Amino acid sequence: MNKTQTKTCLQNEVISVTLNTITPYNNEPIEYSLVKIGIGVVGTPVTLNSLTWATTIADPANYIITAKNLNTNCEVTTNYTVLEPNTLLLEAKDPQRITCKGDTGQNNLRTHRYPPL
Repeated sequence: MNKTQTKTCLQNEVISVTLNTITPYNNEPIEYSLVKIGIGVVGTPVTLNSLTWATTIADPANYIITAKNLNTNCEVTTNYTVLEPNTLLLEAKDPQRITCKGDTGQNNLRTHRYPPL
């Protein structure tokens, strides 16, 4: 999966899904769907004779993306999160653990702006 446009205050998030297969792909129909966790299917599932699909996501939330081969009923899923524009992400870098009772540890915290400038 590839994010082609990060959600901003003015634009929705755009993603491209590409499937990889170890068996020959014979142009079977693939149904792609997007589920907003806690809500349900977003829009109408799309059926394509293609291993790639692009979609636009408007709402910040957690999603499940599903691709199902309609001939074999095999499906794959992945989770995807759209963050609110201008979210700050906090990342712990190089934590130093406490080694004995009463000792102190250390965490260096780094913030990242999402989406990046």
